[in-house]
Amino acid sequence: MKAGAVRLFAICISCLSVTAFAQRSVQTLQTGWKFSKADLLAAETVSYDDSSWEDVSVPHGWAIYGPFDRKHDLQTVVITQNLEKKSSVKTGRTGGLPYAGVGWYRTRFDVEPGKCHTLIFDGAMSRANVFVNGKKACFWPYGYNSFFCDISGLVNKDGKGNVLAVRLENLEKSSRWYPGAGVYCNVHVVSTEKIHVGVWGTYVTTPRVGEDFASVKIEANIENSAGEEIEVSTEIVAPDGSVVAKNKNRARLKSGDTFTQNFIVEKPLLWSPDAPHLYWARSQIYAGGKLVDKYSTRFGIRKIEYIAYKGFYLNGKPAAQKIVNTAGAPHRIELSTSSRGLSADGEDLAYVTVKVVDKDGNLCPLDNRLVKFKTAGAASYRAAANGDPTSLELFHLPQMRVFSGMLTAILQASRNPGECTLEASADGVKPGKIALQVK
Repeated sequence: MKAGAVRLFAICISCLSVTAFAQRSVQTLQTGWKFSKADLLAAETVSYDDSSWEDVSVPHGWAIYGPFDRKHDLQTVVITQNLEKKSSVKTGRTGGLPYAGVGWYRTRFDVEPGKCHTLIFDGAMSRANVFVNGKKACFWPYGYNSFFCDISGLVNKDGKGNVLAVRLENLEKSSRWYPGAGVYCNVHVVSTEKIHVGVWGTYVTTPRVGEDFASVKIEANIENSAGEEIEVSTEIVAPDGSVVAKNKNRARLKSGDTFTQNFIVEKPLLWSPDAPHLYWARSQIYAGGKLVDKYSTRFGIRKIEYIAYKGFYLNGKPAAQKIVNTAGAPHRIELSTSSRGLSADGEDLAYVTVKVVDKDGNLCPLDNRLVKFKTAGAASYRAAANGDPTSLELFHLPQMRVFSGMLTAILQASRNPGECTLEASADGVKPGKIALQVK
């Protein structure tokens, strides 16, 4: 997880998600995309005719639609780790999905003229060549990482009708498993003043943590601020919404410097897996007395220690112990999730851990029974995964066998607030049920 996560309040306008402060705005480019599964010449140019391309929305993956075919799964290779001398046909790596090849995506977007603009890709598989108005914006080879590129000098002067084109390519021997394909996560356009907090531009640490107080250190990367007198005013907001600390500092930064602030939080709520309390650092950035940016960073306060001959300690307490409980006969299904609720945006996901346990709650690691799911209310069943590399079960059906006694089920929120429930049942054990709020 990134330490510098921007707090955004989404407003859906004509199916285009737009988030804005007065100084900073974020568009999430979800609809209006065109896609072609082909390697095409000049597809990055503004005048290219994409009218015959498929209409898609992003996130999008071209391989998941199939067709399933064994030929997509074959490789003729030499596995040197197995001391092989000659190449032979291998299979079983991609599930028969056609992930390899080239795909093009195109869309259009508007921005406010006279500002700095950044494209952020949460994920694109892979070897992304990004073009804006026919000009190369950036290249990013890695499919599993988020990336961004400055497009301030590439957008049209009036900000209107900018053409975004993305060429993706998955090489034949690029993966030993199914990696996905396409623009599989959101794409954002961030517009700011010239002086602004950079992308993922804050770094929060807690040098001293105790039950009485905690020290919080925030380092901010403020772009284009060299030689300018910068003032940063920051409030630390507790999980209940109250302001528990604040600070205002000024500094004249040199190129490459970060702006540092320090805070004391009295009687902090400490983060742990059982009580994941999170704070917000809400910052306002001023240059020449003018407010130029607002930026919010979410963080937790916790103390981590590795103590010799004792192990890993979290907040002064042992976080792991060498206790092994053998399991009895399978008794019931246990459902749990770290999600504290879902957003009613039609996209938010909750990951529910499904376990077959004995009467004392111990996992039954040898169990592989078929679990069936039912949902009700403001969410729907989306998929399941059990981690079994030999499984041929379809993940989108509301049933799956547990592997080593467990699996993960995925729920997707609707656009209607309310309560959602997931019920899991299987032969020979008591069913499990969990409820989540969709807000």
